[in-house]
Amino acid sequence: MSDDAQVTGNELAESKSESGLKFQSLDIIEIDLIEKANTVWDGRRTIIVFIVICLAFAYFHSEYGPTEYTSTASLIQESEGASVGDFGSSFLRSLTGLNFPSGGGSGNMSAVATGRAPLPVSLYPVIVSSTEFQKELIYTELEFSTFNDSTMTIFDYYHDYREPALRDRVYTLIGNMTIYLPVTVLQWGKSILKGVINGITSLWKEEPPQEFANVEEVEIDQDERLQSVTSDERAVIEWLKLRISLSSAGGIMEITTTFPDPKAAALVNAKLIQYIQDYITDYRIQKAQQNLDNTLERYDEAKERYEEAQYELAQYRDENLNVSSQTASLEENRLQNETSLRGSIYNSVAQEVEQARMILQQQIPVFNPLEKPNVPPYPSSGSSPLLMVFAGVLGLFAGIAWVLIRSTSLFN
Repeated sequence: MSDDAQVTGNELAESKSESGLKFQSLDIIEIDLIEKANTVWDGRRTIIVFIVICLAFAYFHSEYGPTEYTSTASLIQESEGASVGDFGSSFLRSLTGLNFPSGGGSGNMSAVATGRAPLPVSLYPVIVSSTEFQKELIYTELEFSTFNDSTMTIFDYYHDYREPALRDRVYTLIGNMTIYLPVTVLQWGKSILKGVINGITSLWKEEPPQEFANVEEVEIDQDERLQSVTSDERAVIEWLKLRISLSSAGGIMEITTTFPDPKAAALVNAKLIQYIQDYITDYRIQKAQQNLDNTLERYDEAKERYEEAQYELAQYRDENLNVSSQTASLEENRLQNETSLRGSIYNSVAQEVEQARMILQQQIPVFNPLEKPNVPPYPSSGSSPLLMVFAGVLGLFAGIAWVLIRSTSLFN
């Protein structure tokens, strides 16, 4: 019994010691949290400085950035149901019993390729962002309300009248003086070295002979199959791509354009809609015309082969008019079957020609304007309350972290 009592006493002593340690650790944690809170309270001035700096940076970023105006427009897609070409093909099928391909939805790429169906909506952003499309857009004449409704192209505005915002200039200066300082110094050194070398080489450079002094540069004809874009045009195109956005949902496509001038933003949107409609119309007419030309070539070939078969059959019958042998009968049947086969092919191609002509004659727009481009009354850029709140919270946490780090033994 004494041994059991001794074991029980030892267990009670151990449990008491463990509970004492737990309470002691909780007291240490509580004291530590209170100490950290006091440290944060003592460093409240530093935290306020961090908050003010973050708020000032957010205010500068939003208020001194580029002034941009956003114009929106909506286009609704036409129903991709039965069109004129589909009606013509169904009519021909009812008459002949032949199975013609119908110009179904936009997913049928064969119908898209021949112009019987509109292009998928997913291809419109690709078309708008293409270099050829953008190059035509940057040379469009626009009216700018900030320049007393004067007219100029986007290319001229970008190179002659566009001024970077104060925020961009400050960020560029800071970047060139800090992160990009080696690159900036290297560029300065290259330009200075190039000027010195050009000045030295010009001392020994001989002047060209008099007979070659007035020779004009030879103009090289540009190949229409190739596309050339200068560096200035490339800069304007890349700048303009960032200001055009296309989104589609449920057959409705929304076009958003952002520009430093409100009237120019609306006009860019309107020009964009016009170019899209003209491009799609020309594309469909071109594809339908190509389809008609190819079908006419097949029609001429089928007609020629059918007439040749008819002539061979008639000639054979004339030569064997009074012959009643089995061999002559078999040959006549063969020629007659060949003529019938070529005749059916000829009739089928003739029906395809009529169908292609009806497809070419149809004039169905792919999109109709649902909402015209609006002239924005207020700039879309400016101070954002959400940005200020985020900057304040960021400054608060940054200040607390700095105060706690400064209070560690590493700094003390």
